[in-house]
Amino acid sequence: MEHTNIKLPPYAKFSPETGLRWKKLFIGNFVPIVSTVIELQSDTQGKQDVELFVLFTDGSCSEPRTISVSKLKDVDWFALDNRCQIDPDCPKAGVYLASIVQLAMQDYEPLRKTSIDQPGVHELDGRAVFCKGDRLYPESAENDTEIHFVPPPISLDIDTNLSEQTATKAMLSAVRLHYNVGIMLILQVLLSIMRSVFTSIGIPPSCVLFLVGDSGLGKTQFASLLVQIYNRAKGLAPTTQLTSSFPALKDILSDPLNTDQTVLVDDMFPSDITEIRRKFEAVFTKLVRLIGNQNSPAMMSGKTVTEKPPKCGVIIIGEYPSGLRSDAARCLIVELTSSVLGERLHWFQQRQLFVPTFYSFYINWFIDNYDSIKNLLAKWLENFRKSNLGVNAHLQDTYFCFASAHKLFLQYCVAKGFTSINNAWIEQRNFEDLLMHLVQKQNERVYQDIQTQAKKPDVFELIKDLYRNGFEIAKSKKKYDANPSSYDALIHNEMLCVPSETLMTALRSKGYTYTANEIRTSLLDNEALKLDSESKNYKIGSKRFYGIYLSKLK
Repeated sequence: MEHTNIKLPPYAKFSPETGLRWKKLFIGNFVPIVSTVIELQSDTQGKQDVELFVLFTDGSCSEPRTISVSKLKDVDWFALDNRCQIDPDCPKAGVYLASIVQLAMQDYEPLRKTSIDQPGVHELDGRAVFCKGDRLYPESAENDTEIHFVPPPISLDIDTNLSEQTATKAMLSAVRLHYNVGIMLILQVLLSIMRSVFTSIGIPPSCVLFLVGDSGLGKTQFASLLVQIYNRAKGLAPTTQLTSSFPALKDILSDPLNTDQTVLVDDMFPSDITEIRRKFEAVFTKLVRLIGNQNSPAMMSGKTVTEKPPKCGVIIIGEYPSGLRSDAARCLIVELTSSVLGERLHWFQQRQLFVPTFYSFYINWFIDNYDSIKNLLAKWLENFRKSNLGVNAHLQDTYFCFASAHKLFLQYCVAKGFTSINNAWIEQRNFEDLLMHLVQKQNERVYQDIQTQAKKPDVFELIKDLYRNGFEIAKSKKKYDANPSSYDALIHNEMLCVPSETLMTALRSKGYTYTANEIRTSLLDNEALKLDSESKNYKIGSKRFYGIYLSKLK
């Protein structure tokens, strides 16, 4: 048998009669033949692959396969072709076969390609390609000889029956279930998608969006509906839990499959156990700093330098706000003030493919206009740097990122004919008013003075005063249910039951603002608060209340 591509070391030979032998050892009934050496450059590191096939003793050949050079010693040759037979009494067969391949590779000039094996934006020689998991955009990139595409195990599933206009209209309708929250959620996703252009002009998106609101309003359902991009045909993925350890959360955020996406971290709820509450807040702080330190090439952990921050956005969902001073500067709080649960949300959940379909269309527009968007952002940033919003520098950057993302979204809508330039201008002005309010409110948390906070009266004493003189109280659940708008609270099971928003409004009317966590902590410290089995606020029917023991109020 003759084959011009066979190159063996002097102590190895291959023939139809003997098979492949290494000195006196029989290895198998085949020999690997190298056809191409590929030098791959990815976003993170370079590596080499080799394309090869195997020649059998009967003269037949396998189909060509591409194998990582770093894994040559661990190749499952039977999986490559089930006709491969290796002598089980030759424990070093894998090593010998790898040596044969490596020797043959020396005769080949590597074919240099860019490896695309993770989702998101990839910049190649001045052009941008977006990996949507199972496919690339533009589609022509999949046939580009300079690209080695290895589809990651995710898919941007779309509804092919939806037009671009219909998908966008559905997205905006879903946002309006609670506009102030919904618009910030999708802009956080768009900032993650466009992370590369913001980073290239020197202002990487580094704000953690913190969605707060009482239990039972539908925070998680609403955020999950609007945020998840991939694998929607399989349903919504479970959110990442804040109860996980920080190293586990860090691994999730650093997973290449989350590149240019937004990760939801859920379940920051008040607990009557101080240790658990402190753990939540400690993990929250670490997450905020991990995402917020985008400008640093690396971060110190003890005496060692850790890796760069994750390339994804983060939304934390919880029942009470957290973070003061430098931590507050790296996040932005949006509050869900009314329930989004109901038939309308269910309608959107039943047709949830409109969400990834919208994002897919937006990605196409973004990639088609990549260079002009980058140049436009650079000009906007140059002008923005001349202004001073009077807030913390991190929050000033946050304002620019969200305002610019919203402006680009409106430009997309104008370009596609979904809105007029005049309407877009009005919407941008209204949004910037909303955004400025959020940023200024967060700025207050950055500079919140601890001593001033300490001077506030104990909230429990204020609650006792409201019970005696301020609240309109229904003496039974039956009376409360008959006309809930007439009452601030009700008596139920030897407790004063007050809705969270009612209590906060009443406290504000006295001139004091308390967070949900401050209220919860004071009530727990006074052993006055009834919690359910999940350490959440007391539930009557479908609604939650602060359940305050009457014996503690007297």
